[in-house]
Amino acid sequence: MSTTSRDARRTSTTSLARLALVTAGVAFPLLAMSSCGRAAAPAGVARTDSAGVEIVTNAGPDHPLGWSLDSVLSLRSPSGQGGDTIGFLAATDVAVLGDRVIVLDASTPALFVYDTLGAMEGRYGRKGNGPGELMMPGNVMPAPGGGVDVLDIMNRRIEGFGTTMAPSGSISLRNVRLWGGGLGFAGDAPVLPERRIDGDAVFLDLVALGPTDTTVIASLRQPPGKDVHFKSCGMSLGGGGGIPPLFSPRLVWTTEGGHGVLVSGGTTYDIDVYGTDGLSLRRRIRRDLPPVQATKELAVRSLGEGMKIGIPGGTRVCDPEEVVEQQGFAPVIPPVTDVKVAPGGDIWVERWVPKGDPSLLDVFDSAGVYLGTLTGAEMPVAFLGEDRVIVRRTDEMDVPFLTIYRVVR
Repeated sequence: MSTTSRDARRTSTTSLARLALVTAGVAFPLLAMSSCGRAAAPAGVARTDSAGVEIVTNAGPDHPLGWSLDSVLSLRSPSGQGGDTIGFLAATDVAVLGDRVIVLDASTPALFVYDTLGAMEGRYGRKGNGPGELMMPGNVMPAPGGGVDVLDIMNRRIEGFGTTMAPSGSISLRNVRLWGGGLGFAGDAPVLPERRIDGDAVFLDLVALGPTDTTVIASLRQPPGKDVHFKSCGMSLGGGGGIPPLFSPRLVWTTEGGHGVLVSGGTTYDIDVYGTDGLSLRRRIRRDLPPVQATKELAVRSLGEGMKIGIPGGTRVCDPEEVVEQQGFAPVIPPVTDVKVAPGGDIWVERWVPKGDPSLLDVFDSAGVYLGTLTGAEMPVAFLGEDRVIVRRTDEMDVPFLTIYRVVR
């Protein structure tokens, strides 16, 4: 059982700066130009009902979606010398509040607030554990009562910033078994991922925190894990259920757009839609695609130059061949790696592809009908209305920045 509390604290000071506005007129690479209007949905949609749950099955191969993403401007951190701008050290997450873009930079840590013309309105938050301070922030989301909330993993709380970005209180997560990042809201209830150990079994749960209790929205059992030691980087990992094999299913979820809670997990292409009223399952969206069988080659390829493990003062990189030998891999690769909802209800789904291959983004309408696939586009981190998206990019020096694109349908 988890208890939540929020108390107002002191206000924070602001510092104003200007953001370099970078304009461009080129379309996002690998996207075909489109005609105006929404493309016709592919045929092969079947709707059935199972115990009050609508099952929307989309059959057939990929259908190219003729949209283009035209670059509008880029957002970079204003912390360079002599008025120069550099990329964010770690543009961890983005939230949109009306005509403001709030960027969480976890490495600073701070919130940078911009208008949609590229002007920076202020920087808020600093390192610490007091009101309005952050230690290890993971996500930022619009708060149900206005302003934004930040998941602070190390401080084990949700830190609030009001509409003026003044500290608005915190929600304690001391009794929550946090697992990784992720923050959302179902109505006023915070939604978070937990890890639960029951005997020899390990479960990943998605939970909603009420004033006095916790509701489990979805649960996924992990394959048996084990303790591992990587000689190539001198790291030992395990304990508490061990380290699961590579490609083990995980919960992929979102609460964006106010359209309920969307969850995917397992090895089939399913998106479960839970309503905010009672958090009951009301729709399952699926694509009838063949499963991707895992191989050692794909497992090694998925790690790139190696598995990176953060340590105080730096990062260690473990040899990918050794990681695969020690950790093993699941037989089937989960097809869904990310899901987001646009303000109008369109559902964007990122599919797993081998590292180095062009990305695949499937788009569904709000009723679960598959509209088509974008090839080569990066998954948006946030939406600015229906016609603009924000994408995280890196420059030639591997420094992250954000670019706003206009969606041309």
